Amino acid sequence: MMGPARAMTQAYLEKMTRILDELERSSRGRSVSPSAPVVAMAVERDGRRLVNFAGNDYLGLARDPRLAAAAAAGARDGVGAGASPLVCGWSGPCAP
Repeated sequence: MMGPARAMTQAYLEKMTRILDELERSSRGRSVSPSAPVVAMAVERDGRRLVNFAGNDYLGLARDPRLAAAAAAGARDGVGAGASPLVCGWSGPCAP
């Protein structure tokens, strides 16, 4: 980049750097820490076991072998949104 666009970009980067530095100084900075799933609602982060209130696995079903088998069957039979059963009828594993 050259000319005014580069100057604006540089000014923007300097402003953002100042803002981020101020957030860090005032203990309001944010960072992402790696965490490893343990069970259902638990994760391990920095050697500590914590309850994960922000995850999608609040029922503890993500590692359930029955769901893994159902997902494999879905991949085999095909997945995707369809119209209402009143329009398209039932098919495959969804049939009553």
